[in-house]
Amino acid sequence: MAGKNNMPLLHLYVLLGFPCLSRFYRSVLEGQIRSRIIRYVTAVFLVFTVVNSLFVQQIFRFNSYALVLESMLIILLSLYTFAFLLNNTASGIPIPDKSSISWINSGLFIYHVSCLLIFYFGDTILFCFPLALSRFTWAFHALFSIVMNSCFLVGLWKRSGMLHLSMH
Repeated sequence: MAGKNNMPLLHLYVLLGFPCLSRFYRSVLEGQIRSRIIRYVTAVFLVFTVVNSLFVQQIFRFNSYALVLESMLIILLSLYTFAFLLNNTASGIPIPDKSSISWINSGLFIYHVSCLLIFYFGDTILFCFPLALSRFTWAFHALFSIVMNSCFLVGLWKRSGMLHLSMH
């Protein structure tokens, strides 16, 4: 199926992905940031994303505005989470849980910081760059995605009570 435009899937991914990430941060930062603030930001983001996809950046184009906003919000939440984990108020969190959260948060931070410019210039990269340079850029994106998912894996592995694999 070469030549099929899968950009509508990216629009859907952003629409569904950010609420999942905001739920993660809402649970991690419970008691630090009022959950209604994160819910409000998520609702505004969802409205923005739908309006963007319907009226600004049509679903067959790269939705750079929504991706850039998502990345900026995740970067802010992850920085706040780093500060929270280093603060004495996080002393009640068990060390394995802190480690797990830190790994997952680090993966999100690395990915979104690294891909922010790629997302911003997404349409330009896709339609104006020479094909070889475009592929090279998206290879870097894939690398950052692998780093993020590796951090997720380590974070889940370090999570207390999870992934106790036994050999029988």
